[in-house]
Amino acid sequence: MEFPLEVYEQIARDVDDIDTYYTFLDTTQTLEDKNILSVEYLHEGDTLHLGDSQLKVYSEYTPEIIERNLDLPNSSSLIFKISGKKQSMLFFADFEDAELADKLYEKYGHELDATYIQLGHRGNNALAPSYYLNLHPSAVYADAPYFLYTGEQYKCKNTLAYLKDHDVACYTFHGAPHRVYVR
Repeated sequence: MEFPLEVYEQIARDVDDIDTYYTFLDTTQTLEDKNILSVEYLHEGDTLHLGDSQLKVYSEYTPEIIERNLDLPNSSSLIFKISGKKQSMLFFADFEDAELADKLYEKYGHELDATYIQLGHRGNNALAPSYYLNLHPSAVYADAPYFLYTGEQYKCKNTLAYLKDHDVACYTFHGAPHRVYVR
């Protein structure tokens, strides 16, 4: 599905850097024109085979994001899972809408279960901690700066505490490991 640039220009917030997206489009077009690069965009349901592992896409931009007036750049994040023979990791990127997350679970159910989960929007979003717990991770990763997972005004701190209370290992930028191996 094509990302609606004209709509994005109308609803972009001060923190959105649309020029970066235009730079990406210009750069990739230039590389394609010179036959240096061929860009293929991933879509919901796509599966890439990576040696003994695979990557499956579960969510991407949909018109509903605009219809519901959601945060377009974040809510359009790809949700994907990399699966090895014994382990997997689910990436929520900047995804942050609880209603869309519920629809995703209704559609895919326990196919979303993963050994490891990268918390959506740095763990500071509308997804309930119980949503992540329902996906049965042994560990979660909050790719958040220190102030987001320690500040009382942010949800990340409570999400991590909830998951720790339910025996899920929680990692941040300030802890180890800084790599995840999906076997």
